[in-house]
Amino acid sequence: MFIAIYDHVPELRAKHKRTPSLQKKLTAEQKSLIDPAVEKVELETNWCSDVVQIFWKQSIYPAAIGLALMYFTVLGFDGIPISYGKANGLPDDLLGLLKGAASLLGIIGALAYTQLEQGIGLKKTAFVGMSIQQMSNVFCIFSLFAAGTLFAPGEYWSSFTAESWLSNFRSTFSIERAAKIPLNGTEVSDEDDLMSGIDWYSFKVHGHPMYSIFLFFIGVTVARVGVWIADLAITQLMQENVLETERLTVFGVHNAICQFFSLLKDILVILFPDPKIFGAFVLLSIMSVMAAYLHYIYYMWRTRGLDDVETVASDTADLDVIEELKIPDDVLISRP
Repeated sequence: MFIAIYDHVPELRAKHKRTPSLQKKLTAEQKSLIDPAVEKVELETNWCSDVVQIFWKQSIYPAAIGLALMYFTVLGFDGIPISYGKANGLPDDLLGLLKGAASLLGIIGALAYTQLEQGIGLKKTAFVGMSIQQMSNVFCIFSLFAAGTLFAPGEYWSSFTAESWLSNFRSTFSIERAAKIPLNGTEVSDEDDLMSGIDWYSFKVHGHPMYSIFLFFIGVTVARVGVWIADLAITQLMQENVLETERLTVFGVHNAICQFFSLLKDILVILFPDPKIFGAFVLLSIMSVMAAYLHYIYYMWRTRGLDDVETVASDTADLDVIEELKIPDDVLISRP
C-alpha cells in the first residue's frame, strides 16, 4: 500500500530528488565501518533534540513552563509542610483538619473552574487562578516575621559547620528523632496528647506562639483554590492548542520538567532540613510561583486578540492531509 501511495504522489518523489542524502545508498563496506554504539548515540541525541524543539515551538509553551514552575514550591500540602507544622508543635489531629480543609477548597476550586471557564474563557480563568495563588502567598510571607516564627537564618549560619550539618542531615533519617518534635529547645514526644498543650486563649502551643504557623497554613490552604483552577485551565489550554500528533511529545516533555522541579525541591529540603532556614525555601517558592505568574502573563500578551483555541487538533487531520496530497481513491482501498 505504501509503495502504491508513493508511486501516485509526485510530492514524495520530488522530496526524494531534492534531498541528496536520500539518493545516496551506502555500500556494505561503508555500513560495516559505522560503529553501532556511535550510531545509537547520534540517534538518541537527534531524537532528544527533536522532542525539545517540538515542545518549544508551541505557542502555549510559556504557560506550560509557568505550570511547571508551580511544582518548585514547598507551599503545598505534602509531607514537607506537615513536617514543618509538627516542628512548630501542632498536633496530628489539627494538621489533619487543615489538610482536610485544603482538600475541600481544592474541590471548590475545581467546581469554580467549570463556571469560570464558561463565563470568561480559559485564558482568563487560568489568570484568575494564578492571581488567587499569588494573593494567598502574602500570608506565607507575613508568617516569616510573625510571632512564633522559627525562621532564623542568621542564627543557623553563625553556628553552621560541616560536622553539625552532617549530624543534622543524618538525624533526618533517624526513627528515634522522628518520634520527637523539637520546640523551644525541648523535645516534645509525638506520642503525647499534643492537643492538651494548646492554649487557644493565648494562642500558644506549649508556650510557643502559633501566629506564624497559622498564617503559613492559611496561605497554603487558601492557595489550593487558585492552584486547582490554574492547573485545570492551563492543562485544558495545552490540550486544545497542541496538534493531536504532537500531544504525546509535548505532554511528555512537560511532565518531565514538572517532575524535575518537584525533585529539585525535595533534594534541597533533604539537604537543609533545619526549620530555622525553612523560611528560605518559602521565599524561594514564592519567587518560583511569581515567575510562573509572569510566564503566564507573557503568554497572554503573546496571544492577545486571539481566541482561546488557536490550533485545534481535530480527528479529521489525517483526512485533510490525504485531501491535500490528492491521493486517488483506488490507492486508498488497494491492498498489497
